[in-house]
Amino acid sequence: MKKRNKKGQLMHMPFAMIFSIILIIAFVVTAFYVIKYFLDTSSCGSTCSFYADFQTDVESVWNSEGASKVFTESLPSKIEYLCFINYSMPKNLNGLNSVERQIATEIYDELDMYKTKRANVFVYQSKKTCQECRYSFIRYISIDTNPRCYKNTGKVSVRLEKSSEEAFVRVI
Repeated sequence: MKKRNKKGQLMHMPFAMIFSIILIIAFVVTAFYVIKYFLDTSSCGSTCSFYADFQTDVESVWNSEGASKVFTESLPSKIEYLCFINYSMPKNLNGLNSVERQIATEIYDELDMYKTKRANVFVYQSKKTCQECRYSFIRYISIDTNPRCYKNTGKVSVRLEKSSEEAFVRVI
């Protein structure tokens, strides 16, 4: 008996089977995209909460007569550096070695587009994934090196100091 080619079949597979496979592939791809989106949103949220926690610690040191404290907090791995920059003051790289100077200059120049914003703390990331929390304004801080950057190794540690004669908390 001779086999006939029926309509709606491709390589001996019914059309419904081919359509089902295409739908399954589409659902799997969409699921991975949604999961990636929520993970990225989560890392943005943790960056925003980092600023709030840092402001709380700065205020506790600022309210004391004289204090020294190390603020340690984790940041998402996509963030490479946490930087304190005062664009109303000239760039000051005293005390940095040549590699640190080069990195600080590159970051300072790249984040220059935010100088019109009222901000003094920035996160630097080579992949621009989270734009919402790229910068923040932290009250009561001063920096001696402009910019002052800290490499993110999973956690960032920032030393905060204030003597009884100082009006602001120094970021060291």
